[in-house]
Amino acid sequence: MKRHLFFIMIFPLIVKCQCFVSSVDTFSCSTGDLLILDADVSGAFDTENYTISNIPFMPVSEGSLKSFPLLIEDDQTLGPFPIGFNFNFFNQQYTEFYICSNGFVSFLPVGSPYNSVNLPDANAPKASIFVSWEDWNPSSGQGTIKYETLGVIPNRFLVISYDSINSYNCGGGSQAGDWQIILKENSNEIEFHIGQKPLCNTINSVQGIQDHNGLNSYTIPGRNDTTWTSYNEAFLFSPNIVPEINWYDPNGTFLTSGITAQLFPVESGDYTVELSNSSGCFSTDTFHVQVSYPSPTIIQNGAVLLCNEAGYSYQWFLNGIAIDSAISQFYIPIESGSYQVSTTDFNNYCEVISDSLLYNFVGVEEQHAGIKIFPNPSSDATLNIELSSETVVNIYNARGLLLNTKKIQSGINRFDLKYNKGIYYLTFSNDENFITKKWIVF
Repeated sequence: MKRHLFFIMIFPLIVKCQCFVSSVDTFSCSTGDLLILDADVSGAFDTENYTISNIPFMPVSEGSLKSFPLLIEDDQTLGPFPIGFNFNFFNQQYTEFYICSNGFVSFLPVGSPYNSVNLPDANAPKASIFVSWEDWNPSSGQGTIKYETLGVIPNRFLVISYDSINSYNCGGGSQAGDWQIILKENSNEIEFHIGQKPLCNTINSVQGIQDHNGLNSYTIPGRNDTTWTSYNEAFLFSPNIVPEINWYDPNGTFLTSGITAQLFPVESGDYTVELSNSSGCFSTDTFHVQVSYPSPTIIQNGAVLLCNEAGYSYQWFLNGIAIDSAISQFYIPIESGSYQVSTTDFNNYCEVISDSLLYNFVGVEEQHAGIKIFPNPSSDATLNIELSSETVVNIYNARGLLLNTKKIQSGINRFDLKYNKGIYYLTFSNDENFITKKWIVF
């Protein structure tokens, strides 16, 4: 690791750690439903500095990895693939990674170099984890490379497994490589488990990690672009500072910990996420969780069905099947059956469906004292409405979609509507009446 530090002291300076955490307001569709939230964190990590230690050799069994092997060729890099959680590496946050056939993974798009170099090096793959960077050929022999995210929040871990990978220069069998890289959620630790890394002639290899600038690196002693072997060994890269993040309900009761929270809210209210770390940083944020939107109810008003909940997106159903284009708060049925309506909030996150309403279609009143429509049917979509008093008229198509709303005066009102051929429904409402009429354009 190469570092250059310069100090110029002019006057005493006190630096106070600045860190922040926040979470967004959100919704839970029903009481006790699973809700997954990610905290937005800044200034609380120090993954610029790592401690390397030996740990017991305990790779994940290949039988636990149910994913299919990657179709990866010689000197090839594939990706990006999802990590499955947020991972902080050299103070950068990542959610995706790439796999190279030559014994390393990266969080940035890189090539597929097969000759290792001494790290750090700005020309070497950046933001990378090198378990054994040298020339390997997974397309030769029966070796496999696969990855899988295992565990549950907040203790998930990503396993990248290289199993019996042939050496390009020395072949397979006793010269094949076998190892795993494990990335751990929240602790942001990196584990190497090396079952076998043989010595191939005088081929140099690197085992370590390098940052996104190619300026800082940490390598296993004696394994930085040198010849080395390893059998049944394991190493742990631990970042210096990883914050503790806790989540609380509106009553201040502790719920869970971790940058990703798995909550099961049972009440609406202001929840809290709290951050602290070993350098003295502390930050807290309050966010609102709305639990369980009200179930809609269908109100029948004459020949019109009305959803009682305003301000949502709507979908009407007949006998359990969605009615095409029936997406307004009102619907005018044209046949008998069991009707329901669903409401969806403005984020298209929560959908709640009403109980069923049995509707018996008996036709629509054609004439009513004080209201006349003509011509009916109409050949050119010209509509005349004769009223005895001021009235609000709504015009719907046959699917119950609201097309127009007009406030019209008493007397004869003429409209050239330019509608297509079909059946339309007009509803008239004032302080005294609510009337529905059918109008046909042919």
